[in-house]
Amino acid sequence: MKFKYPTAERPQRKYQAMSAGSMIKIAGKIAASAAALLFLLWILLQTAPVQTFVARQVTEALEKSIDADLNFSRIHLRPFSA
Repeated sequence: MKFKYPTAERPQRKYQAMSAGSMIKIAGKIAASAAALLFLLWILLQTAPVQTFVARQVTEALEKSIDADLNFSRIHLRPFSA
């Protein structure tokens, strides 16, 4: 025998459906956060210490893959200098 709920006493849903407007707001916040993170990363990559760190990480990976010795002391790139 299958149990049926009376029409007035159906169990409440645990989660309610989201409206299109709130989904757009959430998507906008996610996009804004991603853009802010990319902007911060771009700003950090403009600094010499971060460039040197990234270059050392790449150099270590290259040394392992090609079995060679690569050295450098400092790197500072200026992509938008006049």
